[in-house]
Amino acid sequence: MLGRDHALSGALAFAALGPSLHVTGSHLAAGVLLTAGAGTLPDIDHPDSTISREFGFLTQARAYLANVLDRIAAHIDAGTPFIFLEPSCASVFKDELLELMPNDPRAQRLRQQVWLLADWLAAQTPDLVTGRLTGANILIHGHCHHKAVFGGVANEISLLRRAGAAVEPIQAGCCGMAGPFGFEANKFVVSKTIASQGLVPAIESSASTTLIVTDGFSCREQIAQLTHRRALHFAEVLAPSCACDG
Repeated sequence: MLGRDHALSGALAFAALGPSLHVTGSHLAAGVLLTAGAGTLPDIDHPDSTISREFGFLTQARAYLANVLDRIAAHIDAGTPFIFLEPSCASVFKDELLELMPNDPRAQRLRQQVWLLADWLAAQTPDLVTGRLTGANILIHGHCHHKAVFGGVANEISLLRRAGAAVEPIQAGCCGMAGPFGFEANKFVVSKTIASQGLVPAIESSASTTLIVTDGFSCREQIAQLTHRRALHFAEVLAPSCACDG
């Protein structure tokens, strides 16, 4: 179970929450980090910066990211780990930032300090949640950025199994939402078709007690829209208040 016995003395984590969770979920994620002995600092990404990049407003995106680098320069210099909950936001600082600002040494250093929550927990305190989810059954879906930039959900699966859950990855590609793509009227049919190829059938054929886990905001929204099931973020499942065990 979660406990201070596994705390990382002196560690400081910067939780970049982005648009990924309702505020309650954000608080749960912060609680997981605090339990692991990490401090948290304010959010650094914002939906507006994501929209700027996705719709080609690169000048605005560069200006926004330059401001972010100015604000967090001291933490970059200190080697602070930047822990993200939303894979699409994390990929900005792990991948896209260097393309937009290739000559900024801060961007190059920051890339090495970017983590997703499960990757950081697996590297620093893998026994943090042992026994927390005994008896739970979980289906897990990987967000496209999660798979393309961070190598997929292997650490989520490993940690959830350490916590006692039976975990199976959903055999599917993109959920079909892809940020704002699935909300656009002329792309809705394509979005729904993509989801129906693997994601939706896997969820609809699962037991009502099976937990659906995915870190991507788009994925959780697509699941809610097409299956009427509520998917959880990895951090929400780990929180003591989840009562997610079997």
